[in-house]
Amino acid sequence: MQSLKELIQKESKKITLFIIFFLMIIVTFFNCITAKKEANYTAQTTFYHIEQILNENQKDLNKQKKEYRQTCIDNAQAVAYSLQENPDALYNIDELKKIAQYVEVDEIHIFNKQGVIISGTHPEYYGYSFDSGKQLSFFKPLLSNQNLQLTQKIMENTASHIKMQYSALWSENKEFIVQVGMNHENASKATKKNQLSYLFKLFRVNNEAQYYAINSKNHKIVGTTHHHIGDVASSIGLKDTQIKEAKNGFFTEIDGQLSYCVSKKIKNNYIYCIIPVRVLFKEVPKNCLEMIVCLIIISILFRLLIIKYIRVYVIDSINQINHQLSKISKGQLDDEVSINNS
Repeated sequence: MQSLKELIQKESKKITLFIIFFLMIIVTFFNCITAKKEANYTAQTTFYHIEQILNENQKDLNKQKKEYRQTCIDNAQAVAYSLQENPDALYNIDELKKIAQYVEVDEIHIFNKQGVIISGTHPEYYGYSFDSGKQLSFFKPLLSNQNLQLTQKIMENTASHIKMQYSALWSENKEFIVQVGMNHENASKATKKNQLSYLFKLFRVNNEAQYYAINSKNHKIVGTTHHHIGDVASSIGLKDTQIKEAKNGFFTEIDGQLSYCVSKKIKNNYIYCIIPVRVLFKEVPKNCLEMIVCLIIISILFRLLIIKYIRVYVIDSINQINHQLSKISKGQLDDEVSINNS
């Protein structure tokens, strides 16, 4: 038969292990909740900064576009003035290329009064007219209004399908039309800081997190920290039903990894912060291990303390009562036993 002391030690051990197990479940649960909350907070903070930067940059971009448009017109005017002052250069490719280099444009095209290219830095374009496609037809109103100064948006040119931005106007003597072109890279330098992929790199707090911008209409990826631009969202694992604002986040498989996704709609795009679960909860095991060590130490000290006090105030008192009762049973009837304090 087990002694009272052994029984108490055994039961206290069971209770201690149960408490540790129960507390570990609670601690693990709250660590997971905390990790999700931190991920949500970080994502929403990043989204907020991106939105603010986009708004500020858009104002600057509109101003820059206006200034850039005027620069393009000024370049076309400079070319027209040079050719009017030096008519011999009008049909001299080498001279035209020097002028283009001087005014920092990539192409110069000279149109006659009928809207046909008769000269320029690129002979392969000679013979094209304002009727030779959508890109060139943009400038056709110049034939009916010689006071117009037109700047076109970036688009593919008719001849080589290279993305260009063109500006055109009449010379002062109204003898010819000058068109200057800038290639896509030079024309879009001002827009780089408003590209979502560029902003994602600036605001990445966690290098293992992925950011995606997905168009709300066609669900195509328009910005990313990876190499999926132009792909549809389903190619990385996002279903059409998951293309929505999800501030509280959700779990799904992205590129073959179970991930936690937080999103927000900014203008026409949904911005996603995607964190693999292994990254989201990577601190949880470490935190739990530290908590286990602390709980074990506390539990051992607490258990020893309880056993000590039970021994002093219960077991020793009961042993003393038993000893006195034993003496009484042996005939020492004058002894008295007080059990009030036990």
